[in-house]
Amino acid sequence: MIRLGSLEEELGDLAQARHWYHGAVATGHVDRAPRAMVHLGVLEHKQGDLAQARHWYHEAIATGHTLLAPSAMNNLGMLEE
Repeated sequence: MIRLGSLEEELGDLAQARHWYHGAVATGHVDRAPRAMVHLGVLEHKQGDLAQARHWYHEAIATGHTLLAPSAMNNLGMLEE
């Protein structure tokens, strides 16, 4: 689902990208859900919706994923800067 979201994002269909990313989050998969959360954070950050970007970065951080939580922390720091 994340790859489909990325493809739709590249093609400019952000609503469809969000659909696929949200679907990946909904699976609760230990790796894919946090990755989708980070993707959603980045997408919303790029679109200027800082509140939603913060939300998704915080969600990814809360998972405690050893690779993706630190990435979300870094992205959140850049957003706040």
